Amino acid sequence: MKRAEEEYKEEGLKVIWIGIQDKKEKIIEFILKHGIDSSVGFDKRNIISSEHGIAYGAGLIAINKEGIVIKRIAKGFSEDELIALLKPVVYETSPK
Repeated sequence: MKRAEEEYKEEGLKVIWIGIQDKKEKIIEFILKHGIDSSVGFDKRNIISSEHGIAYGAGLIAINKEGIVIKRIAKGFSEDELIALLKPVVYETSPK
């Protein structure tokens, strides 16, 4: 994820990991295991996920500056695939 964030940094991409549907301890374990150094939050009461229509925890949700979900990417992608998938998201301002 770090390469994707660096790739599109000039365009304003910000990666924020939000843990949902898991215990806080499991999320911390995941962060440490994968060396995540982006911003991380814990949606304990499912407020963020409810506001954006997120009903499952695995994968990636791309939200534009207006707070609109414009892309959902299922889990199981490589960093290279992620960079390619995010390109149209970074340059698109309207939802699909």
